[in-house]
Amino acid sequence: MAVMRERENVHGEAVTPRRRWARRHPWVTGAGLVVLLIVLCAGVPLALAAPSLLSARDAAQRGEAALTDGDVDGARVAFADAETDFRTARRLLRNPIASVGGVVPWLGHNARAAGALSHAGELTAQGAAGVADAVAALPGGTDALSPEGGALPVAAVRELAEPLATAADRLEEALHVAQAAPDLLLASPVADAREQLLSQLAAAAPTASSAAALADALPAFLGADGPRTYFFGASTPGELRGSGGLIGAHALLTIDDGRLAFSEFGATTDLPTVESVDAPHADYARYDRYQRDNRWLSMNLTPDFPTVGTLIERLYAIAPGQELDGVIVADPYALAALLRVAGPTDVPGFGTVDADSVVEFVTVDAYSEFTDSRERKEVLGAVAAATLQGFLERGGDPVASLSALAEATAGGHLTLHAVDPAVQSALRTAGVTGALPTGGDAVIVAANSGTNAKVDAFLEADLSYDVTLGPDGAASGLVRLELNNAAPREGVDQYVIGPNRPDLEAGDNRLFLQVFGAPGGAVTGFARDGERAAARIESELGLPALVTDVELPHGTAADLEVSTTSPDAWTGDADRLAYHLDLRVPPLLAGVDATISVGVPEGLELIDSPADASVEDGVVIVERTIRGEEKLSLTFARPAEDRLRAAIRGFFTRPVVRIEF
Repeated sequence: MAVMRERENVHGEAVTPRRRWARRHPWVTGAGLVVLLIVLCAGVPLALAAPSLLSARDAAQRGEAALTDGDVDGARVAFADAETDFRTARRLLRNPIASVGGVVPWLGHNARAAGALSHAGELTAQGAAGVADAVAALPGGTDALSPEGGALPVAAVRELAEPLATAADRLEEALHVAQAAPDLLLASPVADAREQLLSQLAAAAPTASSAAALADALPAFLGADGPRTYFFGASTPGELRGSGGLIGAHALLTIDDGRLAFSEFGATTDLPTVESVDAPHADYARYDRYQRDNRWLSMNLTPDFPTVGTLIERLYAIAPGQELDGVIVADPYALAALLRVAGPTDVPGFGTVDADSVVEFVTVDAYSEFTDSRERKEVLGAVAAATLQGFLERGGDPVASLSALAEATAGGHLTLHAVDPAVQSALRTAGVTGALPTGGDAVIVAANSGTNAKVDAFLEADLSYDVTLGPDGAASGLVRLELNNAAPREGVDQYVIGPNRPDLEAGDNRLFLQVFGAPGGAVTGFARDGERAAARIESELGLPALVTDVELPHGTAADLEVSTTSPDAWTGDADRLAYHLDLRVPPLLAGVDATISVGVPEGLELIDSPADASVEDGVVIVERTIRGEEKLSLTFARPAEDRLRAAIRGFFTRPVVRIEF
């Protein structure tokens, strides 16, 4: 052990070197105390704020659960508690003492991040509390949002428009605040809380915007300001069209202050023949080669429903010669969603339909039970009308009713179009118009039957989409589509399996098929059954489209591969990016078994994904059975330690003085 030797000073006093140095440098002790004080200034407020943050999080979760369960009073209390706790935490973290501690990098970053999360949480709670208060103020609370007495709750929806708009603004602001929070040098609990909040807000903000837009547009669409008249079409997936299925039956639907009244349903083929009509846009001319003498028979060849709606409105203005306020089309999957809430419904002239039987009946069984075409179309239309009326009269639980409508519209099974531009814009924002996408990545498979039969009821399909994310938002993809014709040769009515064309036999299928890529992208290759093949490459409303005819004789299959590129598949930067995919497929009875594979970008990790996503060997995999439209969002981020190393490297390599000559 080393012994410190004493020395004598000029006065003959014995001193050690350490003590002499300390007396000569008293600032060392003072500096140590200052550092300790600064650390305490940063750490103590953060520690004091932690209980309030945890309490606020728990209260917000209770509020969300209560609102989902229809307990609006419980939601109001919980969201108010969350707002108070978030505000308390924010006040503690903005204390002047805490700002002194902000000079300590690790503690300062954590304190500022926690303060930003407190602010974002407070904004979110404010918006949610405002909606809960507005719902509580409705006569009957949440029950006011249920259809009642055969009418939709127009007045209640209108009352919620402003609170929902405010909530959407608060959530958007909260998202920006959370995104601006420091993301380096964070303790694990703070970093995890930041990522969780960012993921939740990224999903909630657009949902709130859609809800606000829908609440703003629906009252006018539903006749709050006077009766509205719509072309109502019932489509069938047994005979495919670009926007879903053939619109075989129709009626006029009048909505007055939420109350629906249908005219008698009839066959669309019975409408007066219209040989020509102004195209909704220049790209629609690409369908001219498939048009028939009667434009009513080919009104929905395109997958873009706003184009379909505009075309129907123009056709109806010519013959029979009536101006419409818009178009509504429902397929049997929409009816099934409503029947799951309302229960079985009696259909005049037929019997009872329920959620488990309606799709099969509308698509196949009705053609055996009703051989007369006009009678069959009337019954199919009556099924749609009775289902809607039953839902309005027995909607029951408001949460279940709203969920059923959301399921029907989100999947593209219930689509709306309004003549009024302001209403149509709001409906588009809400995502209920079936419009082709304008951004992100996209795979849209649109099929038009060429058999004059309902043989598509037996069509089976598997789809895979392998995506590689590139730089600057770009992506490349490979679509693999396997089609299998499982139609029988006999045992089913000829109207269903054919042959209804001289060049086909019973059970044969023929499709005019389109595979669309992302907006602004390109189709770069095509193969059929493993061999490169020629095909037409066209475009519609900014989306590239591969166009090909597919012959599927009874019992055969076809394998198609389409290579695509997308310029704006993802947004963000090298540290954090979000990938968005709009996937649409024909509404087949068997569904389309889809597998989406997205390679994890080098140096990044998956931080947010749907619950059914998995990661295998650096690839995110999502498997679903789809009938219509699905959306997929994935978020990737660079690990915090990598971002910290990059920040340190950037700091020490950044020039201090730049001299230019």
